[in-house]
Amino acid sequence: MSDKMKKTILLVVFGFIGGMIMNSLFMLDEITGFINGTGELTIGKLIFYFLMGGIFGAVNCGSSIVYDIERLSILGATVIHFLLVFTMFFGFGFGIWGFHIEDAAVWIFFVCMVIAYFIIWLAQYTIYKKEVRKLNEELNKISSEKDSSDKKVNE
Repeated sequence: MSDKMKKTILLVVFGFIGGMIMNSLFMLDEITGFINGTGELTIGKLIFYFLMGGIFGAVNCGSSIVYDIERLSILGATVIHFLLVFTMFFGFGFGIWGFHIEDAAVWIFFVCMVIAYFIIWLAQYTIYKKEVRKLNEELNKISSEKDSSDKKVNE
């Protein structure tokens, strides 16, 4: 099994567990009601919500492997990750959670996602730009050292 495949599996597992934990934090009131027997949550719904949270986390974390694909630009990887997460979130939202396209909250969340992904792209771009600048400086240093040693040999 390749290292990239191992990393993807690890990301998916971590994301699944993280998604279930995050989902349980969002549902703390419902879970407390379930435990106390005062809520409307059933065991079937609880399992379903945990699985949905896990799947969402797995897709979110697992799809971050696109940033390791060297032939993709940073913008390309960010757009692919955004589309995967967007499709999953809004697919669940409209299909399961009862989102409605006319709800302001849906549009506010969409705008927040776009802003967040712009910040992610900007951060990645800045990091890579610094790394490339550093590599270029090192290459120029090596090249100038080689040129100076070649001149000494020729003298």
